Amino acid sequence: MATIRIKETFKVGGVLTDATTALLSDPDGTYGIKRNDTGEVVVADATALTKTATGTYEYTLIGEADVSYSAYVEFVYGGATYYFERDVVATESGSLGLTYDAFRVAIADYLGWGRNSEGTGTAWSTEEEYRLDSIIKSALNKVYYPQTGHSWSWMTPVSELSTTAPYTTGTVAIAAGVVTLSGGTFPSWAAEGELEAGGSTYSIATRDTGTQLTLNDTSATASAGSTYELGRFIYDLPNDFAGIEGDILTFAPDQAELHPPIEIVQDQKIRRLRQSWTERYYPKHVSIRPKTFDATTGQRFQAAFFPTPDKAYTLRYQYRVAPAMLNATNKYALGGSDIAELILQSCLSVAESRYRDHQGIHAAEFMAKLAASIEVDRRSFTPDTLGYNSDRSEFITRDVHDDAALHSFNGNYYYDRNP
Repeated sequence: MATIRIKETFKVGGVLTDATTALLSDPDGTYGIKRNDTGEVVVADATALTKTATGTYEYTLIGEADVSYSAYVEFVYGGATYYFERDVVATESGSLGLTYDAFRVAIADYLGWGRNSEGTGTAWSTEEEYRLDSIIKSALNKVYYPQTGHSWSWMTPVSELSTTAPYTTGTVAIAAGVVTLSGGTFPSWAAEGELEAGGSTYSIATRDTGTQLTLNDTSATASAGSTYELGRFIYDLPNDFAGIEGDILTFAPDQAELHPPIEIVQDQKIRRLRQSWTERYYPKHVSIRPKTFDATTGQRFQAAFFPTPDKAYTLRYQYRVAPAMLNATNKYALGGSDIAELILQSCLSVAESRYRDHQGIHAAEFMAKLAASIEVDRRSFTPDTLGYNSDRSEFITRDVHDDAALHSFNGNYYYDRNP
């Protein structure tokens, strides 16, 4: 048996947006997912996908390994219907079978507590359940943050961030710092933006309703029917964000202009620049700032841009992951099946140390597998060469930047012609 995983995103103007409905449904209304070899319907038409984040939907089921399937995703938004066809192959996700449940069974079996999750033996007590999770948590930390100081390649994924175009629909009136909108609905991110009206720019304290904002400046006023622009320069980063890798963010290749990478700077520079310049433009600088700590969700982070983006951009960056604890929902550990056995030996070595009062065969096995896994990771993700080191001082050659487009203006592209 193997896993079929459908993941689809829905964007409006390049921004992830929640659809009205997200279903598995082909245009003829006959199936959601079907086998390509037999035509058998394995998921019925109009089956709902699960929303995992804004504009992001998934569906997972168990199929047959190496069998291809056809799936149709149907999005309804703004009264229109959109279809996306996907061909997928069932894959052995976590092919070694080492999931959260498998780790618990192996630990409990080693400690003589029985394999109750497989339907055999006596059910684990509440205390044993807690102990199993405690062992797994310690074991994961030993793998994710090895004492050797090695940084795993799979803990620094590349992600995308989509900026938002300024919102200008309708007109506003401002009285004593309260903004009332006519002919539109303030977007959900309004409290993270800034309002420009009547030649002044105001920071926003709260989004009270879809048609009302409260500004930090309670003396602000503007007559009814005033035009405005609501720009957004602050964006939440993923919940598992633990730090940025590198010193730049890059624009996606399909952006309309050839912009240089966005430089990561200290937050004080962003705040200093914003004091003197509030125009909308393509972002040139960004800072990573912590949000006010919330003990119910943990530490979260934001990206603050300068200048405020003048339109929707797709930006890419690499970041360090803050790993989540495994549970019945989050069944698979980071790193995939390549390190599944390493995590298992880490679990058994922790159990060995805590409940057998010694470090024996599992501790030794863990250290051996850790060294081997680090070596594989280094070979797989480290380049073999940094480039050809050639002395060309005696040759007349074209500069490597020659014919590289550096700037665009009014639809014209300008190239570097270094001699």
